[in-house]
Amino acid sequence: MMHPATALSFAGADVGFGVVATQDLPAGTIVWLRDRLDQQLSTQELKALPLLQRDALRAHAWSEGRGWYLTWDHGRYTNHSCAPNCAGLDGEFDVAIRDIKAGEQITDDYAFLGMNIAFDCRCGATTCRGRVGKGQVVPIVPQTEALYRKAMARVGEVEQALAPLLSTGDGVGFDLLRPALARTRRRARRQGAA
Repeated sequence: MMHPATALSFAGADVGFGVVATQDLPAGTIVWLRDRLDQQLSTQELKALPLLQRDALRAHAWSEGRGWYLTWDHGRYTNHSCAPNCAGLDGEFDVAIRDIKAGEQITDDYAFLGMNIAFDCRCGATTCRGRVGKGQVVPIVPQTEALYRKAMARVGEVEQALAPLLSTGDGVGFDLLRPALARTRRRARRQGAA
């Protein structure tokens, strides 16, 4: 599920639709969380679909080795950037790896999404690689991982609108975020007592 302070927006003729922040989202904000409404299909299920559905699914789904995932909400319109403002862990959730301003597009680096195809990139980042594909993951991991670690250290310090999904265990990434959520709950109790 996408953060409630995001919206679908037309990003331009070159990329189509995208997802934008409707308010400032600080680094460490959980921007997307896989939940029980998202769909998972095996590669066999994907291959069994009529070509029209297969093509549509490939345009809006990603593969993490355990199958193909399709986000039920506007999260499926999150665009690629070679300098993304979000990163995730095994398709469980995405966290803002830097501050995101209201009106700014929410982006991921598609090279991390288990893609079986490559495409010419038009992201416009100064660090644009020109072409994006799965083989690019190894060289970019250290930089993205460093930003991800810094952002994860802030998860318990910033307001988490998706916390209700985590606290019920509905979010798939619940166990991964348990320590950060405990910090968020302690901070909320302290603020309530003040």
